[in-house]
Amino acid sequence: MEEKRYLKKQNYLSYGLGAFGQCFIYIFANFLLIFLTDTIGMNVGIIGTLMMISKLLDGISDVLFGTLLDKTNSKMGKARPWIFWTAIPLGISQLLLFFVPVKAGVLQYVYFFIVYTLLNAVFYTANAVAYNSLSVMITKNTVERVKMGVTNTIAALIGSVLISSVTVGMVQAFGGGLTGWRIVASIYTVLLIAFEIICACGVKEVNDKEEKADGENDTDLSFLNGIKYLLRNKYYLLMLAYYIIYYISSGVLGAVGTYYCIHVLKQEALLGVMSAAAMMPTILGVVFAPILVKKFGMYKSNTVTLLLSALSCIVLVIGGYTDGVVLVVLGLVLKSFFSGPISGSLNVIIAEISNYQLLRDGIRLEGRMYSCVSMGVKLGTGIASAFSGWLLSFAHYDGTLAVQSQSAIDMIRFLYIMVPSICTVFLLIIMKKLNIWKAVEQLKAKEKCENGQ
Repeated sequence: MEEKRYLKKQNYLSYGLGAFGQCFIYIFANFLLIFLTDTIGMNVGIIGTLMMISKLLDGISDVLFGTLLDKTNSKMGKARPWIFWTAIPLGISQLLLFFVPVKAGVLQYVYFFIVYTLLNAVFYTANAVAYNSLSVMITKNTVERVKMGVTNTIAALIGSVLISSVTVGMVQAFGGGLTGWRIVASIYTVLLIAFEIICACGVKEVNDKEEKADGENDTDLSFLNGIKYLLRNKYYLLMLAYYIIYYISSGVLGAVGTYYCIHVLKQEALLGVMSAAAMMPTILGVVFAPILVKKFGMYKSNTVTLLLSALSCIVLVIGGYTDGVVLVVLGLVLKSFFSGPISGSLNVIIAEISNYQLLRDGIRLEGRMYSCVSMGVKLGTGIASAFSGWLLSFAHYDGTLAVQSQSAIDMIRFLYIMVPSICTVFLLIIMKKLNIWKAVEQLKAKEKCENGQ
């Protein structure tokens, strides 16, 4: 029997715009470090430390907002109102980061820490947890959820490539320096707000009666009990680890990419090429995902393609340490392409982990389950920025110098080449352990046995 369909083409488009809009937060944030060091003149080590402290403070907010989402009941549903409500404050708080007071001493760092924490711990968290929960809120059709995952990945990749490729050029086109950065930030803020509002208004959640008809149980767990259930679910923890490491890798590539092109390759114009090489091939890889999943299954196709992605890093390392630009680009292309299939299936995996929770404990924590995505994005990008800042400071990087020391150049090369390569190996190890499909089948078999079937 064919599953009921819930979505139309315009729903996929609206959903995709939500992912595209979020790129104006976490991809544009990759330029924040170089803006603060080279334009404002702030200390890279202090910035990195403040970012890390902020991430530690807001780590628990993802589960908190997941709990609030699970308890939300409105005419718009559970997730959609949070996307709608947070759109404007999300955009404004990001814009304020590019209006750090100039030559204000300690006040600069206090201002930055407060705004940065509000952006990530409150507004981005609420928006991202809600958005990531949509895949189980607006459809129960397995095929549609896969298509949503593909839509999310393609939209996010297109947004990531565009923002990574055109931002520096746009800043220069608007006069460069402080003025250029603030004009670009203002444009991105308007687009962010518009896309998030369109996303919230362009989809519809499955109503409560339909959910209960499908046999899914509601839960009124307290915040602390919800955390206990999540911590007991090893697949949730593995998925959280996957997202953290993935965004450490992409965060370092994004944060250090400009430094790498300016100080190592001596060609700032190559930033667009490098960004495209690191992201665009993933879209092609995503296209092959349904074919591979149908033939080999999701677990096998994910582990094999991740293995190939890890092996591709050998080309990247050779190119990076022989100053072979062509090999670096080729390594990035191969690594990105083989990472494609799993990128389109991550939301499907989380939905399966949610199903595992239901089968094992008789409860479903949809909002809290998807907190692993926003928590992983924030912690990963935060660690990436802090890690990059600390190591650049340790290597004596000075944003006021046109020519950097050899130790700084060596550190930039290590961050851009080796850190993503090491992270890819860890992603493969995690995915090998994340065979959620086998665990679900075992629970179903156990349930049938207990029911005497």
